[in-house]
Amino acid sequence: MAGESLSAAAHAAVTEETKDRVVDQASVDIQDEADQDLAHLVKRYRGTKREPEMLLRLAELRLEIADSMFRVAYGPGENGLKRAYRAKLASGIAPLTRILSTYRKSTEAPRALFLRGKSENELGAYSPALKDLEAFIAAYPKREEAAIAAMSIADISIANHHYARAISVL
Repeated sequence: MAGESLSAAAHAAVTEETKDRVVDQASVDIQDEADQDLAHLVKRYRGTKREPEMLLRLAELRLEIADSMFRVAYGPGENGLKRAYRAKLASGIAPLTRILSTYRKSTEAPRALFLRGKSENELGAYSPALKDLEAFIAAYPKREEAAIAAMSIADISIANHHYARAISVL
């Protein structure tokens, strides 16, 4: 009897997980359309004072899509979507890099630097991630993202056995 109720609970959990993943995939599909529309807007505003704002919105949308894809791709039994997740995450870096190279003094630049470091970290590009996250903390220590950047630096440092660096940033 107890085994049957456990089995029913496990089945219900799997069913709920499947529904959640279907919803996440539908969200990704809709957001991909928004990504295309926003990419067209970025082209329209290229070279104008609104370009950094549009680039940041595009990058944030792509990173949000990547988050949804992560939930789908890294669910039980999924293997094919991992590459798509990583590609979407990587596609968010290009607009951030453009902000940082072309609009370094814009109001969007601090967030762009943080998001690029965070994305590089998630992709396993630890050296550029450390460079960006450390530059972010040095330039913007009072921003709310600074604590997250510090934790990311500490995580990377611990993984690479650089304990003094991890301690110094915390």
